[in-house]
Amino acid sequence: MHELITKLYQLALSSHIVSTLLEPVHIVILALPIMTLLLGMIILTIQLRTRQTLSERNLISTYSFI
Repeated sequence: MHELITKLYQLALSSHIVSTLLEPVHIVILALPIMTLLLGMIILTIQLRTRQTLSERNLISTYSFI
């Protein structure tokens, strides 16, 4: 079984399957912090307009739930 897994792994590396499948994952990993920050700014802007004030506790809780 170990030999089969090793052969499949070597085949995947040699045929660029792994790099093709992991490219979207790399894009998501790089884009996630930016998207989270933008979404947080939008939500906090809406909260600021409705409540007129934002506390530190509100900022932290909103960003942590995003």
